[in-house]
Amino acid sequence: MKKNSGFLKRNIFLILLILLTVYTGILYYLDNQNKVDVIKVEVDKNKIVKDQSQTQEINIFVYNPQTKTIDPKMIQVEKQRNFIEGDYMQEIFKLSPFITKGMEFQSAYKIDDNGKKKEIIKLSSDFKKLRANPELFNGFIQSVAATIQQNDGSIEIVDVQIDGEAIVQ
Repeated sequence: MKKNSGFLKRNIFLILLILLTVYTGILYYLDNQNKVDVIKVEVDKNKIVKDQSQTQEINIFVYNPQTKTIDPKMIQVEKQRNFIEGDYMQEIFKLSPFITKGMEFQSAYKIDDNGKKKEIIKLSSDFKKLRANPELFNGFIQSVAATIQQNDGSIEIVDVQIDGEAIVQ
């Protein structure tokens, strides 16, 4: 009898490890036996296409260097909940042949300046190249100001800045 109890005392740690390994193997087997059901989701592609095809009309002004006038344009764009200054600027860029690839809209801010509503439009430094032709540059700035003021009636002043330089319209 003493030999058996000595065996258990010496190997109790080994016996616990073997039992723990068997228990872990059983749990692993039971967990993998339960398969996850696949959930199928069907998307009506006709509704997606229909929603994306809805458009809205917006009014912008574009400077025409040939006639040297600022022409109003009504264009169709994809319908959005909120149409913001950057969206108007992108549409002006698309229709202005003198805008190069590096000329980009950066940001727009609305502030209250002594009771007057002011919009600050920031453009990339590549617009300095456009300044070499003052007539073209001023026409572009006036078209931006007219577009912003028409589409947001509360704006009284539009300030266009190129890398911190201010041009007040």
